[in-house]
Amino acid sequence: MTKEDFILDILQKLENNFGCISFSYKHFVDNKVAWYWIAIDDYEVYKTNRNFSVLTNAWHKISKQRDMKLVFCCQSVQDKFIEELYNNNNLIMNV
Repeated sequence: MTKEDFILDILQKLENNFGCISFSYKHFVDNKVAWYWIAIDDYEVYKTNRNFSVLTNAWHKISKQRDMKLVFCCQSVQDKFIEELYNNNNLIMNV
């Protein structure tokens, strides 16, 4: 399973479990992927849902074993931002 497949699996589970829209993108430092941002659009889930917290902690542990860094955030889906990520071939989204 590639790193992007792992991220896509996370996105699918987030959407299936919480009914939110989620997407991911890579953050680069010195032309290398430093970490993956994983965004959901539901602030209540992000801030207060215990199951979300349990899952993100598990995914952090798995990502360390895969030599990856994850950052979970709450971010609204803005067409312009998504389009920019897509045009830069940096959007991972379950469509």
